[in-house]
Amino acid sequence: MNTLAPSLREFGEWLAREYRADGGYDEARLLDGERAHPADLLIRLDVTKKSYYLARIKDGLLEVGFATEGRMINEAIEEMILDNGGDLDDLLGDELCDLGDEPLTMKHYFERPAFFFVVPLPLGRSEELDDPILRQRVKTILKASRTLFQSCVDEG
Repeated sequence: MNTLAPSLREFGEWLAREYRADGGYDEARLLDGERAHPADLLIRLDVTKKSYYLARIKDGLLEVGFATEGRMINEAIEEMILDNGGDLDDLLGDELCDLGDEPLTMKHYFERPAFFFVVPLPLGRSEELDDPILRQRVKTILKASRTLFQSCVDEG
C-alpha cells in the first residue's frame, strides 16, 4: 500500500475482507496509487475479466456501484434501463427500497477505459469511512447494483 490516510486504508481493507469472505466474486482487490488512478483508493470486486463492482474514493466522493470495460455489457445495461422505463435512479431506487434503504441517485459515465454506474456519496472527512451506517450503506448499494446489473453481465 502507498501512503493512504489510515481511515482510507482501514476502510479499504475492511471492504475487501468482507467480500473475499463472501465468495461471490472472482476476486476482491484493494488498489491504491497508480493502480487506482484517478482515484485514491479502489476496492474492486471482479465478476469478469473486464467487469467489476466497486467502491472508490475520488475527489472527496465515495463512489459505489459497477464498472465495465465491455462495450457490449454497457449496451445491454443501457437497453435494460430503456426497456424498464428509462430511469436508472428509479430502477436503483426499487432495489434499494427492497433492501430497506432509501433511493439514491446513480451516475452513468465513461472514464477510460470503463463505463461507470455509481452512486456518489460525498465525504466531508475521511474518518466518516469508520461509520457503521455508512459501511452498511456501501454494502447495500453494492448488493442493489449486483441485483440490477448482474443479468446483463451474465448475458454479455
